[in-house]
Amino acid sequence: MTLQIGMLGLDGAILAGDTRVNVATLSSADAPWMSYEGQKIHISKSGRIAVSCAHDLQSGRRVAEAIFAKMSRGDYPSCECEIAEVGAAAALGRDIQCVVAFADPLPSLYIYTHAKVGDSQLNDCQRIISCVPSGDARNPAAFWGMSYYKQLPIEQLKRLAACMVVAGGKLNSAIVGGFEMVLCTKNGCVRVDEASTKELERQAHAKLQTIGELIMSEHP
Repeated sequence: MTLQIGMLGLDGAILAGDTRVNVATLSSADAPWMSYEGQKIHISKSGRIAVSCAHDLQSGRRVAEAIFAKMSRGDYPSCECEIAEVGAAAALGRDIQCVVAFADPLPSLYIYTHAKVGDSQLNDCQRIISCVPSGDARNPAAFWGMSYYKQLPIEQLKRLAACMVVAGGKLNSAIVGGFEMVLCTKNGCVRVDEASTKELERQAHAKLQTIGELIMSEHP
């Protein structure tokens, strides 16, 4: 499980999420589950598409690679259908959820879900024109996006995305931890460097603490 966030801004799209990967050990190993840090947001070699992965991360990576190989742009009438078709062939029946960002012909955002629901298989893709959580979508941290998202420049929105991921880790620390971000603009999809993500993470912790203090204070 993970918490991934997709946001569409005035000048681009944001993919942000945690980096904690929880792994079940082999049944023959006398050991508990383990976790490590790893990237869950993948960028195509062209630098024009980025895909974040949730749930089955290995299958999600296959879906991302299939999208990179077979698609080059978004923002056309059959784009959702094509993502769903490509995704279903690569998912091999595993539960996955991906947020897909295209740089061409303009920044656009889609959420793709392939999962067993009851006795049927859900295979769905929708275009997103606001903010969407994936993975641990029931995490109450989604409140911040639902309450404060506006279609602003991504330089402003990236701070909201950071607060959502950091708050998600506070609320579900067993499976959500760490932070990464990719920004997609008309110039391409670029991973935010480690120093900058660490600073965004630090600021998010500080802002959440300040908000808590304001709520509990006696005076407005």
